[in-house]
Amino acid sequence: MTTLVLITANRQTRNAEERSHLDLQVNLLAERKVAKLIALVEELRRDLPMVRDRIDREADSMQEAVDPAAMLAALERASETEPPEK
Repeated sequence: MTTLVLITANRQTRNAEERSHLDLQVNLLAERKVAKLIALVEELRRDLPMVRDRIDREADSMQEAVDPAAMLAALERASETEPPEK
């Protein structure tokens, strides 16, 4: 019985890790698509003669896709500085 419980627990853990990895991949792809859409909208805004051209630093920063390695490093640094939960 114990063996069956351990096998089931291992399988559930593996499935959870696979779902988590898939979620990460989907989120990264969605983030890239949103960044591309922002870039296209900004390009369209600049090209339309009836729209006043302006500098939008927030839109400029949103056009850049997030570097997953840099994000992971930032999350690891943040988790090291946070006090442990009770």
